[in-house]
Amino acid sequence: MIKRITTTIVLILAVTFFATRAFAVIVEPNPNSTIIQGKDIVGSSLPLIVEQKAQFSTENTWGRVIRLVGSKGVPAQFFDLGIDEQGNFFINTPQDTKTSHSLTISPSGVVRIPRRG
Repeated sequence: MIKRITTTIVLILAVTFFATRAFAVIVEPNPNSTIIQGKDIVGSSLPLIVEQKAQFSTENTWGRVIRLVGSKGVPAQFFDLGIDEQGNFFINTPQDTKTSHSLTISPSGVVRIPRRG
């Protein structure tokens, strides 16, 4: 109990005096989820940043940074999100490759959804 009170006091002090305006916290209401709560405040950092740091010229990479996996189906279905070598945001499915994506958004805003047969 004392540890929890001490932790709460330290967190309150940190938020009050040291946290940036876009402070984010990780909330774990149960063992089956992780929730990140934060605020997007203009001129401040974002509450969550996922950075892809692959070196395309020297590493064997597709640029994927997040995989969303469904629990149903055999095999389980998934979607990969990433940024490719040309700077395009993409979404891949299990049928996609390094250069063939299910959805692509270029840095200039061009959206491409290829027709699958």
